[in-house]
Amino acid sequence: MKRFAVSFLILAGIFYACSSNTSPSADTNQYSDISIIDTTELKDNQLPDTYSDINDVAEIEDFGDAGSDVTDVAEDAIEKPDVEYICKTHDSDAGYNDVLTVYFTEKSDQMNLKDKVLGIRLMSADLNGDNYPDLIVHRVNSNTRDDFSKNPPFYQKRVLLNKIRDGLGFSDFTLDSKYGQIRGDETNLSRAASFAIAADIDNDGDLDLFSGSYTNLDPNANPKDTGDRSEILLNDGSGHFSLTKENTIFKEGATVTSATFTDFDRDGNIDIFVGAFYKQWGFLESFADRLYKGDGNGNFVDVTEEMGLLTPDDSGFEEGLASAPTYGVTSCDINDDGIPELMTSTYGRQWNKFWWFDGNKYIEIGRDINYAGDSNMDYSDNEFYKCYCQQNPEDQTYCPPTVGKPRIQCSGNYWTFGIDDQPFRLNGNTFTTICADIDNDGLMDTLHTEIRHWHIGQSSDPTQILKHIAADNRYGFTFERLDNNAIGLARKWGTVDWNEGDISGAIFDFNNDGLPDIFIASSDYPGDRAFLFMQKPDHTFVEVASIVGIAHKQSQEVTVADFDRDGDLDVIVGSSTARNTDWKDNYVYYYENRASEFTNAIEIKLIGEKGKSNLSAIGAKVKVVSGDLIQYKELQGGYGHFGLQNDTILHFGLGRNCLVDEIEITWPDRGRTKQRFQNIYANYLIQIRQDKGLEYILPLR
Repeated sequence: MKRFAVSFLILAGIFYACSSNTSPSADTNQYSDISIIDTTELKDNQLPDTYSDINDVAEIEDFGDAGSDVTDVAEDAIEKPDVEYICKTHDSDAGYNDVLTVYFTEKSDQMNLKDKVLGIRLMSADLNGDNYPDLIVHRVNSNTRDDFSKNPPFYQKRVLLNKIRDGLGFSDFTLDSKYGQIRGDETNLSRAASFAIAADIDNDGDLDLFSGSYTNLDPNANPKDTGDRSEILLNDGSGHFSLTKENTIFKEGATVTSATFTDFDRDGNIDIFVGAFYKQWGFLESFADRLYKGDGNGNFVDVTEEMGLLTPDDSGFEEGLASAPTYGVTSCDINDDGIPELMTSTYGRQWNKFWWFDGNKYIEIGRDINYAGDSNMDYSDNEFYKCYCQQNPEDQTYCPPTVGKPRIQCSGNYWTFGIDDQPFRLNGNTFTTICADIDNDGLMDTLHTEIRHWHIGQSSDPTQILKHIAADNRYGFTFERLDNNAIGLARKWGTVDWNEGDISGAIFDFNNDGLPDIFIASSDYPGDRAFLFMQKPDHTFVEVASIVGIAHKQSQEVTVADFDRDGDLDVIVGSSTARNTDWKDNYVYYYENRASEFTNAIEIKLIGEKGKSNLSAIGAKVKVVSGDLIQYKELQGGYGHFGLQNDTILHFGLGRNCLVDEIEITWPDRGRTKQRFQNIYANYLIQIRQDKGLEYILPLR
């Protein structure tokens, strides 16, 4: 293959200035004075003349203030490397963007997973620093420790290192990793844990873990509370973990269901927002979700009340002020002001919460912006309501003659007048909220995944895209709930007694055409499976899971990454055994993607500058321009139901384009530093360091 010598600067540095008394705004172009370096034209150790006498970045102390006259540049470069030009587009374009192409091949056996690894809580991240995403798997149990004395051993959780490039698939590293350490008895590696998410908590250059524990504190629980709690574990750089000196996150125990890493105050240290469920199943009271501020050394302090997020657990239900059963939490910068919004996915058909920063603290605005639930409050087709009316025929006011006969057997009382007919109980069973720019317009949208049942009727919210649109309100935006029938997300189940079990999902570009697609993991009910909605250029969707080879039955959780680093996104799915007989156990399945055989892509690893941004660059925004394709992504730190997380290396499909015209990074520091790079070869994993710039790491083959 023809080879080209490419000169590139380790930092194509870049910068903006803004007044210290002006908050960042999505409506203002604050970056008009950005300098750009063409990475194909600079010679070794050469800096543009405009970079002479450049000042260092000013210290910024005020939270939310962008600082004044901020400029920054690194003045070192490295020797020009020889970088091979790789273009996977062929004249025939065979298979490109063809819906009839079988993209996915199930290779669980070859990846050392089939019948060996059990669990449905999944996350992927590079734990040992080799640039290949590894895998952590948890089973669905509370208060349950591993039992290594059994034959075969019972694993509640698994840590699996990626050895695909060596032909070994995933290699068990559970005990070697020491992920299961128990506080006070660190040689015991069987700690009860429910999920994990990753970020560089102590800013030392590797990914650490939050291990969430769904602790059932009911004295009658079986098994009983072990005393194990959610924990922070620090990485030594090679995938070996150790507990921090003190546990401060829900140390009293709670039904922790979810967590997301963020840097809410942009001080360069990772923080964490943690969601929790009912205190006891069958009762309305729930644990309050909590926000913890990190110090950059692995320590966290609870700032929930200080930041305005504290909710009562026994009052305020009708007003939406009470703690609610959270099944997922998500964080991202929706309104592009540099400060992340915090979102919850709420079970029990209660309102989802959306926390927006008002300049001093967070306030809840979910109902103001159409996030909390949809507007359909009509419960007249709810079969439980019909049962109530059948059992209370004398109530002519509440039960008019137009109420139809119930289509279910009315046994027991499942409808409470004054509660189940109230707006706070007529929303969705939201399990996961995904934040992404779905339509490539530069604005972050959201997707709720919901469980719905035929007998609950139209007031139960469906899985739906919430499109970000500008609004004349104090927030500057709202959400438009897109009609599933109009955009192609509606599904016909074919039976009267259907159940839509959309527990989790992912938004990713499976066919590398530059348009985000939607994967819905639907499970727990007969007939449920994975759904893959391919986005078309007009931003409507067509469901293609069966055609492209990934209609996995009872798919409950999912993690997406380029596990083999060939330039496309592979998928790992967990299998549910609840209310179905499709699987004998919670098998983990690997689906290899082949889109990279005839399409191009680029993958970007971001490293923040210590003292400015968090090193794992959580919250960074990336714009990639390649020909007519313009894409926007934000690097996020976990989302949704029980700690969903995809590889922290960002993937951009480029279709038939073999060159990236421009990459623009907005770093998650208080100055919102911007950098731009031009003319970058496709089909590489590149690394961009905030303080040093761009480097080609490895080819995607």
